[in-house]
Amino acid sequence: MAVAQETAKLYGLSYELLLTVYDKAIIQVENRPPKDDLQDKYDRALQHLLQSRVLGIGDVPDLGDSARYHAAILMTRMEQYEQALETLGEFAGEGNDNPRVIEALGIATLRMPMLPTETPPDRREMILMAGRASYMMATRNTAAAERAFDQLVSRYPETPNVHYAYGVFLLQEKGEKAIEEFKRELELQPQHPVSLMQLAYEYRKRGEPQAALPFAKQAVEIAPKAFPARKALGQALLETGDIEGAIRELELGIGDGRGGAHRDDLQAARAGPLHRGRWGVRLLELAAVLAGLGVLRPGLGD
Repeated sequence: MAVAQETAKLYGLSYELLLTVYDKAIIQVENRPPKDDLQDKYDRALQHLLQSRVLGIGDVPDLGDSARYHAAILMTRMEQYEQALETLGEFAGEGNDNPRVIEALGIATLRMPMLPTETPPDRREMILMAGRASYMMATRNTAAAERAFDQLVSRYPETPNVHYAYGVFLLQEKGEKAIEEFKRELELQPQHPVSLMQLAYEYRKRGEPQAALPFAKQAVEIAPKAFPARKALGQALLETGDIEGAIRELELGIGDGRGGAHRDDLQAARAGPLHRGRWGVRLLELAAVLAGLGVLRPGLGD
C-alpha cells in the first residue's frame, strides 16, 4: 500500500483512482470469472493494465513489473502472442530472468492461449525450454538461443508451434532454414496462418513474389480479417503486376480496422479535388498502396 500511495503522490493521481485502474485488473486476472463471461473480463482486465501503464505506473519498479507481467499473460490468453512477446521481452532487456517471466515467455512462444495457472503440468518442462530459448533471443545471445531452439525442436518435433518459433528465430540470419521450419509447421498444421504469412514475407524479401503468392492467398483464405495477411497478399500482387488486386487487398485490410494508418490515404485518393479523374484517383490509390505495403514512405513522392 505504501508503494501505491507514493506512486499516486509522485504522479499527482488520486490514490483511489490508482487502485481502481490497477488493483481491479489484478483481481480480474488472478480470480477466474465464470466461463460465459471469461473473454469479456480478460479484455477489461487488459484495458485496465494498459491504462495503468499510460498513467505512469510502469515507471515504478514494483508496480510496473507486475502490471507488465499481468498485461503480457492476458495478451497471451487472448491470442495476442506477438504483443505478449514484445512486452515480456522488456524484462529480458532488463536482465530479469524471473521464472515467472520465463514461463510466460514459453507460453507465448508456443502460442498457447492459456494463463500460467491453466497450463497442463506435463507441458511445464517444454514451456520452460521454449521460454529460455525466447529469453536468449530477446537478449540477443544468438548462439545460446540457437542451441536452445535446437534442443526444443529435437525433443518436441511433433508439438504445434515449435517449428514456427524456431523459424521466427532463424529469420534473423538463416532465411533458407527458416523457410524449412515454417513448412514443417505446415505439415503439422496445414491451416497455420502465421506460418503462411511468414513464408510469403520471406519469399518476397528474397525477390520471389511468384513463390510468395500462393502462401499469401492461402493465409488470407484462412485469416481474412488479419491485416498482415492482406498486406502480404497485396505486396505479392503488386510485385507480380496486379496493381488493382493490391489496392483491393489494402482496402479490405483497412476496412477491417487493422490497417487504419493508411485509411486517410485512400480517402484522399477518392475525394481529393485535384484528382477527380479516374487515373488521378488510381495514381493516388497506388501511392497509398505503396505506402501501406512498405514500398514507399508517405511524403517521399510529394
